[in-house]
Amino acid sequence: MDKQSSSEAVLNGWSINALATASGIPYTTLHRKLGSLADLTMGEALKIAEAQGRNPAELIRIVSALVADSERSAA
Repeated sequence: MDKQSSSEAVLNGWSINALATASGIPYTTLHRKLGSLADLTMGEALKIAEAQGRNPAELIRIVSALVADSERSAA
């Protein structure tokens, strides 16, 4: 999965600006972290899930799968 679709899976229809505002994660930090999901902290993932009204486990599964896919592609 490419970076664009990885970001889209996490954003789930939200703009980066709207998600940054709702989650309390600074825009620049969120924008940077969406480019490298491996750098997303558990706390940030929880803030994103809460802002979106998602089950945190769902978002963590998505991020984990995207990171694993990225690592396989890099190998």
